[in-house]
Parts: sequence; structure tokens; C-alpha cells
Amino acid sequence: MRIAIVSIGHPEYEFGGADRAAYSLFQKLKAEPGIEATFIARVDESRIGHDGRISAYHGRPDEILWRTPPMDYFMLSSADNTQLMRDAREIFGRIKPDIVHFGHFLHIGADLFDYVTDELQVPSVLTFNEYVPVCCNDGQMITTELQLCYEASAAECARCFPTISSGKFFLRKEYLQTQFAKVSRFLAPSPFVKERYTAWGLEAEKFSTIGYIQSPSFETLEPVADQQSPSFGGDKTRFGFFGRINPYKGVDLLLRAVENLEPDIRDSMEVLIFGANLDDEADGFQKIIKDLLDANDDVVSLLGSYLNENTIALMRGVDWLIIPSIWWEVGPIVIEESKIAGTPILCSDIAGMFEKVTPGVTGAHFKVGSEFDLAAKITQIVSGRLQVEFEPTDVKALNKERFGAHMEMYRELLG
Repeated sequence: MRIAIVSIGHPEYEFGGADRAAYSLFQKLKAEPGIEATFIARVDESRIGHDGRISAYHGRPDEILWRTPPMDYFMLSSADNTQLMRDAREIFGRIKPDIVHFGHFLHIGADLFDYVTDELQVPSVLTFNEYVPVCCNDGQMITTELQLCYEASAAECARCFPTISSGKFFLRKEYLQTQFAKVSRFLAPSPFVKERYTAWGLEAEKFSTIGYIQSPSFETLEPVADQQSPSFGGDKTRFGFFGRINPYKGVDLLLRAVENLEPDIRDSMEVLIFGANLDDEADGFQKIIKDLLDANDDVVSLLGSYLNENTIALMRGVDWLIIPSIWWEVGPIVIEESKIAGTPILCSDIAGMFEKVTPGVTGAHFKVGSEFDLAAKITQIVSGRLQVEFEPTDVKALNKERFGAHMEMYRELLG
């Protein structure tokens, strides 16, 4: 069985959960007898290393880097379909896959589904990692005023983007649903994601709900008691944030919560932000974050990005993980990684997260968007009034179950 995994990026170059999830699946497939797996990652021109459009990551023939043509980010289709098809024929014609699994289609184009179904004539799978087809505001299901959006419609979307008519939003939805009709199976990392997309109009019968495969390297981790965790200093309670820094992930909310803490609590804690991509955000947002970092530099340290293989060790080096997102997360990998590390989680009480964190068992919740409730929960933790202990996830068993579900889906698609 030959399976091609198409990814929004390569995890060695990008910092997103979708890249890591797609690559972890590729690694498991590659190790499976009877499977020929190929990883196809969309990359920027700078990653290719020459004037061509296609290359191999570190010379590996089964890890292809593809500089895709420009994309129409409103219609989510390629701005140069002719070049897209030319590239696709070169890549997939060489691989000759039996199944194409899209870990994402952003930066590539929904028109590639036409090629896979009509020309390549093989089944396809699409994993939904956020809500980009449903929501034009970066797929966050949040209004441009950062308020939660409960239902997408042409009229509501036009209110968010007044320079775009409701008619254009209607046509966008019609086009995307026509393209999605070409896809053989949709994969949702959580039931909530399936609910969102079926409410938008996709067929529930085409969905499989399977959680993300975790990095195979996590399967051989030493037990927590034997793990040498990095020391970030002293006896202070250490909180960690892991992920992208953007307006939806709530880093600004976390920093404002720290500002609200009493002096004795601030003196007894520290916040470590392992975050990336701040430089890609709007200047106004960058200034907000930098000003808040300066105001809290006695408590907060910005430590930048980290290598995927170091994730668990870094998480074991903090006492609590904070996930202050203000949007409906699809099923954040960082929560599952925290469970693997055995580190309790303090997260927003919003669907996509709260059902994955059990208060008193694996962590605690705070009111979404409330810097004051977050500050109150941090105070309870630092003062010892809120404590959680739990056993880390058995990664090998988790991956075995989820990989088995993937293989069952693939075999079903191939009849």
C-alpha cells in the first residue's frame, strides 16, 4: 500500500501542530511492513535550495519539499492552477500512491482534490486542523473584534469583512463544498470538530473521528521518576506556555493575568513562554506583547521556539502548563503532549479544550478570556490550594490504537 501524506509544512521548518501530526503519522506508516509512505511538505522558496519547485528534505527521497504556486486565500484555491497541476503530475506521477492523505490543504489549494479524484483516481482523506473553510478570519471562528462566533453564514461573515459582499461569501462556500465532495473521507481529531463541519454542511457519514498520532520518539521515553528534567531555577512554581504567539492563543491574556497577581504570589512563581512566530504578527500585536513582557520581566521569560524532540523534557521542567486560547481549539497537540509529560494543565473552559482536561485529575479550567479568573487560578496553584497529580499517558498504547484506526480507514477506502 502506497500512501502519500500532504502537509502544510515540514516540522523541522514550521512550528505548527498540523505539521507535527502529519509527520508523526508518516513516521508510523514508514515503519509499518507493507506500507510505502511519502511525506510531501509545502515550503517557502528559501527551503528548496535551488531555482526549482521540488526538492528532497536532506536528500531523503520519501520526504519531498514542494514550493507550491501562490494561493487565493479567500477562495482557498491555487492562483496558478496550471502550475499546480504540472507540479502535482510530477510529484504524484513518480509516487503513484494508492491513497492521498491531506494533513492540510492551506497554501496548496482545494483544487488539488480535483486532480487526486479525477486524474489520479485514488481515494483521498482530509484532516481538519482548524476551521479555515468555515471562517475567513484565519479559521478561528472568532470575529474580527475577537468575539466567539457560533455560526458562520454569508451575512455574518460579510459583517466581519465589510469590503467583501455576502454574495462572494456564498459563492466561496459553494465552491469549497463542491471541492470537498471530491474527498473520500474527512478526519476530525475530536467530535467537536466533526460537529462544526457537519453544521456547516458536510456529510456526517464521511467523517472518522481519530485523535492525532504522537511522535514515535515519545514511545521510548523514560518514566517521569527517572527523567532528568531541565532546571529553570529555585523552588518557585513554574508555569509554561508552549505554542505560537498570536492573537488567538491568549499570551496577552496570560501576561495581563500575571500583572494582576499579588506581590507575594509573583515572588513565588515564574512563567516560561516557549513561543514562536511573534515576528510574523501585526506590528500592533507585537507591541502589545513586548510591552507586557517588559512590564512582567521579573516573572516572565520568553524562551522562543524549541525542537520537537525536546518537548516532553521541557514540559516536565514546569509544574503546570497554561493554555489560555480564546478560540475553539481543534484538539491541541500540546494538551496531549502535556499528558505524556505528566504535567497538569490549566486551560480555558471552552470546547476543544475543556473536555480534554478533567478538573482535579489532569488539571483545571478558568473562564475563557478572563484574565482575572486566570489570575485567581494561578494564585490557588502557587498557594498550594489547587494541586493535581496524575499518571502520564501510555504513548505506545495510544499510538497503537490510533494508528490501527488509521489503517482500518485506509483499508476500508481501498475496499
